[in-house]
Amino acid sequence: FWQREAASLRQQLHNLQENHR
Repeated sequence: FWQREAASLRQQLHNLQENHR
């Protein structure tokens, strides 16, 4: 279950980085 949360967190971080770009 932590893997799914980690994937979601990683995706959110990537989205934030892309948005900041």
